[in-house]
Amino acid sequence: MSITHDVVRQIDPDGAAVVGVLLSNASERVWLDADAYAAVLNELGDVALFLGRNERGTAYVRLCNPESGVQETLARIITGRVPRTNVSYADQDRLNLRRTNLVLMRGAGGRPKRRKRAPSSPPLS
Repeated sequence: MSITHDVVRQIDPDGAAVVGVLLSNASERVWLDADAYAAVLNELGDVALFLGRNERGTAYVRLCNPESGVQETLARIITGRVPRTNVSYADQDRLNLRRTNLVLMRGAGGRPKRRKRAPSSPPLS
């Protein structure tokens, strides 16, 4: 099934082409670079974008990956799904997914912390 997005296209104050996409479950728009939007459509098709919340109530723009059936945050897709990182929002606006607002932070990326091994000592002779 194909979803038709309610899209507004405009040029932001920096001169970049941006797209505002109406979320499927909220009366708000997520804003992202036009080329990032085109890349998402090219990779995943015309999927529904929705506002999801984690257990602490923090909102994220998500989609359901049609290939894997797994929900993913749109910010992670835009930033390239870099392992062991999380995405921070420079202006704290989780609906502003322009690349200039997305900051990759080193971290566990939802994985348990790895314990550092103690250096092994040479065997006694």
